[in-house]
Amino acid sequence: MLSSFKGSASAALLVVSILIPGCRHSKDNPIDLPDAQGIYSDIKYLDSLMQSPQTDSISTASLKIEALLGTYNNRNQTPDEQAILDSINRIYSLTSGFLRYCVDSRSNLELLKQDVSATEIQYKSGKIKAEYFINALVESEQTLVDINNRFDIDRSKVLDALRRFGQLQIMLTSQSAAQPF
Repeated sequence: MLSSFKGSASAALLVVSILIPGCRHSKDNPIDLPDAQGIYSDIKYLDSLMQSPQTDSISTASLKIEALLGTYNNRNQTPDEQAILDSINRIYSLTSGFLRYCVDSRSNLELLKQDVSATEIQYKSGKIKAEYFINALVESEQTLVDINNRFDIDRSKVLDALRRFGQLQIMLTSQSAAQPF
C-alpha cells in the first residue's frame, strides 16, 4: 500500500513526466491514470494508525505522566528530583506533541480525502485536464508518504521516551522515599 510509493519527490516527478505525454484524453482511447481509490485506501490506513491501540496506549501513558507531574507540582524537590522531573516533563511534551500530531493529521487526512474526491469529480466531468489530475494525485501520494514518515519517526521517539519514563519513575520514587517529610 503506502510503502509501494515511498519514493522520493524526484521519482514521483519522473513518473509524472513519463505519464503526462501519454495522457491524451480522447473518447476513442481511454487512458489508465493513477488510481484515486488507492489514495483513499492509504488515507484510511493512516487514519487507522492515528487511532490504533498503540496510539491509545501512548495517550494513556501521557495521562499517567501528567498525573505524576501534578503530584510533584507544589512539592519541594531536591536537585536530583528536579532533574528527573525535568526529564519526565520533556517526555510529557514529546508524547503530547505526538498525540496532537495524530489529531491534526486525522483532520488533514479528511481534508486530503475531500480534495482528492473533488479533483476526481472535476476530472471525470472534464473540468480539469489529465495532467492536473495526475499532478494532484502524485502530490496527494507524497503528502501521505510525508505524514506516514513523520508518524513513524515520532512514534519511535515517543516509545523510546516512554521506556526511559519507566526508569525515571523508579528513580523518582526511590528519591522521594529517601527524603524525610
